[in-house]
Amino acid sequence: MLLDVVINMLAYFYLVYRQFVDWRKSNLMALSQNEHTDAEAECKGVFISYINYDGQVKRNESDEYVVITNDSNSSIDISGYSVLDINHHGTPDETEGNKFTFPYATVLTPGESVRIYTNEIHAESGGYSFRSKKAIWNNNGGKGVLKDRAGKEISKFVYP
Repeated sequence: MLLDVVINMLAYFYLVYRQFVDWRKSNLMALSQNEHTDAEAECKGVFISYINYDGQVKRNESDEYVVITNDSNSSIDISGYSVLDINHHGTPDETEGNKFTFPYATVLTPGESVRIYTNEIHAESGGYSFRSKKAIWNNNGGKGVLKDRAGKEISKFVYP
């Protein structure tokens, strides 16, 4: 009796999972066919919401990360969008440092956030990494910039 209940629950969860996968696939296809029309109009909903600039891993701070969030009511295709670190190095001049570009078919659903780590992979938060062997975010201050696929700045996050 209990085994039947467990099997029925597993079957139900599998069906829900398959429906989600099919829904996500159809949305990705619709976004890629529609190219940039709706996604570009919604780019104000994608922004840098946080930078963990002081990692705990010694020497290379591979656990530093930047969080990209979609606070709009629509899914947004951020394929080709890039994240850059801008360091001040004690001068008023800004220099661009490392750059991460989101791969093809990267879509943020409404309310979704992803992390881009300095040199770690965490599938539960998107699985993205700069793959840098040294710390990216200056512990003395700087800013992160998010640019759309045309190179236009759409968000910045200044930290100490």
